[in-house]
Parts: sequence; C-alpha cells; structure tokens
Amino acid sequence: LRLAPGATVEGAVVSGRDLEIGAGCRVGGPVVAERDARAGTAVALGAPDRPTTLTARCLEVEAGSAVHGTVWAHGGGLVLPEGKA
Repeated sequence: LRLAPGATVEGAVVSGRDLEIGAGCRVGGPVVAERDARAGTAVALGAPDRPTTLTARCLEVEAGSAVHGTVWAHGGGLVLPEGKA
C-alpha cells in the first residue's frame, strides 16, 4: 500500500504487506503493516489529543515526522535523515 505525498486519512490504514507513507501525510487512526513500513518526512500519525498506534515488522521513518502514541517495530527500526526513506 502506498499513500501519495500529502494524503490525509481520517481513520485507520491497514496493509497486508509493505506500507509506504509519503511525505507530509496525515493519518488519524491506527497504522498497521503486516510487513515493513516506511514514512517520509513531515508525516503526522495521530494527534496530541488523539494518540494512535503504528506497528510494522521493520520500520524506517524520516526525521521530522511525528507519531502521537505508540510505535511497534517488531524486527527493528531506523530514523533516517530527511529525504532518505
């Protein structure tokens, strides 16, 4: 599953395989990838008053992104410099 840069999802995002979240995306609900997930820069998951969960096997997130809630990277995770996801 691929979310184009700047996409907004009010609810959950669930991928049965890999997940790519483009730069500047906003997701209000839980984010689940059965395999690996990558998030570009300036991604916002949840909100300070609406925490959520991000879970994936392996996770790569560009610096400058924010997850308000819990992050699970079951096989490991990396924070990459902007422009590298």
